[in-house]
Amino acid sequence: MKTAPKVFIGLIVLILLLIGGAVFYVYHSLDDLVEAAIEKYGSQTMQTAVRVDKVRIQLTDGAGAISGISVANPTGFTDPHAFTLGKISTRIDISSLTETPIIIDEVHIKAPAIFYEINKAGKANLNVLKDNVMQSVPAKPAGKKPAPAEPGKKEEPKLVIRRFIVDDGSIKATVAQLEGKVLQTKLPRMELRNVGGKGGATPQELAKQISDQMIKQAQDAVAKLDVEKYLKEEAKKRVNQEVDKRLDQELDKQLGPGNEDAKDAIKNLLGR
Repeated sequence: MKTAPKVFIGLIVLILLLIGGAVFYVYHSLDDLVEAAIEKYGSQTMQTAVRVDKVRIQLTDGAGAISGISVANPTGFTDPHAFTLGKISTRIDISSLTETPIIIDEVHIKAPAIFYEINKAGKANLNVLKDNVMQSVPAKPAGKKPAPAEPGKKEEPKLVIRRFIVDDGSIKATVAQLEGKVLQTKLPRMELRNVGGKGGATPQELAKQISDQMIKQAQDAVAKLDVEKYLKEEAKKRVNQEVDKRLDQELDKQLGPGNEDAKDAIKNLLGR
C-alpha cells in the first residue's frame, strides 16, 4: 500500500505530559486541569478539535484514567473523527514526581479506533494530521543539545515510560473513489518498553519515539486492506460501464430504436 497512515500521532504524549508533568506542578483540581489541557494543547497541535469525556487522576495511588478522547477530522474529510481512544489508564511512580525523570510505570490504551479516509482529492486524513503535528512540534536536529531554560521559567519535565501498550484497536478505511465502501481490520497490539531511555525525554521527544513505532503498525494494518486492489477494480468497472454506454449509443445510431435481438447478438460477439 503506497498511501498509508503516517502516524497514530503525538497526542498520546501530550496526555502523558498532563498526567506526569502537571502532577509535578499541581496537586489539586487535577481532573479538570488534565481535561482542559488535553483539549487545549491537543487541539493546537492537531489543528483540529480534540475532546475528552472524562478524566480521573488518583494521585495518592499513582493512577490515572482518561476515557472518550476524540480527534476530529481535518477540513475536507467526511467522517466526524480521525480517531478515538477508548480508554487510557496509567500508573505513575509517585516517588519520582519530585525527581528527574518522572517515571510512568505503564500507559495502556484500550480499544483505539482509527478512521482512515482518502478524499476525492487523494489526500489521507492521517497524513494531514501528521503534517499538522510536525508543524507544531518540529523534530529536534540530531546531536543538538536542548536550549537552556529561560530565567524564571521551569524546565520541561523529562519522562520515562516503562511500558506503553496499545491493544484491541481497529481501523476503518473509506476511500472516496470507492463510493462509500468500508474496509475494516484490526490494529496490531503494540508494546514498547523504557520509552525515553535512562535519562528520560521531553513529551515532544517521546511523541517522536512512539509515533515512529506506531507508523509501521498502522502501515502494516492498512496494507492488509489492499485498498489499491479495490481502486483498480473500481476503475475497471467504470471503464466497462463507459464502453457499454458508448456501444449502446452507437448501436442505436446504426440500427435505430428497437432491434434489441440484433443489438444483443452484436454485444455477445464483442464479449459485452
